[in-house]
Amino acid sequence: MKYRTNFRVKRMERGQGYGRKLLFLRNWDIGAGEHARLAVEEMVEAVKAALQPSAERAFDFKVVVSELINNEFMHGRGGNVRVSVAAYSSGHAELCVYGSNHGFSIEKELERRKGREDGWLDESGRGLVLAAALCETLRTETDDSGRVVRARIWMGD
Repeated sequence: MKYRTNFRVKRMERGQGYGRKLLFLRNWDIGAGEHARLAVEEMVEAVKAALQPSAERAFDFKVVVSELINNEFMHGRGGNVRVSVAAYSSGHAELCVYGSNHGFSIEKELERRKGREDGWLDESGRGLVLAAALCETLRTETDDSGRVVRARIWMGD
């Protein structure tokens, strides 16, 4: 098996997490290739089981997960990609893709594209624009240990 996963359920105290309860948190360590596709399918199925979204919202989640993982494989510094997915009682799913700090910022890239008339249609980067449109929030966080791309997606109808 080219990816590893672990699973834990954690209850949040009242007042933590903006009044939402964590339903599940699961982590994956994914290698490139066919195993990445299988891991994405597993992530989608886990969110579907917890939040029971429509087929359309589940597909949107799959697009975002696939795009952000693919970006890390393409632009990261090699090796496996670590991913965590959480589902909350508020109906949101949160995806975190952990990678190397290679100077790429989603916010800067999207802003750069806004400034160009043809920037939204460049072949490279269209998936990022689509992922941003499907997310409630999409941001990059960096520190000395690396970078986290964090996406928050509303899974309700």
